[in-house]
Amino acid sequence: MDVLTRTVKLPSILSGSGGFLFVHAIVFDEPRLPFAIVKYTVAGREEKLGLRLDLDKQVFLDHLEDSTAEKAAREAAPRIVTYLAEGVAGARSATSGGRS
Repeated sequence: MDVLTRTVKLPSILSGSGGFLFVHAIVFDEPRLPFAIVKYTVAGREEKLGLRLDLDKQVFLDHLEDSTAEKAAREAAPRIVTYLAEGVAGARSATSGGRS
């Protein structure tokens, strides 16, 4: 089964504090799924695994060990969903849209 995704760069205003920064979201276009994978950095270092974001419920399905980062993620989830839904990110970038 082919999966079509796109990568959407997230503005820093959607991030939390304490060195916690959301970088981009991977959105599933085909098949259309109500989930995204949100990649993030901690203290400037990108984590290997992203956080699964439920686009319908506007919550992260994964949790972070650090309570400050967890709170920042919980508060940012609805704003990220709104950003993705409004299409502010624009069209697919040259590095996205790959089939896997």
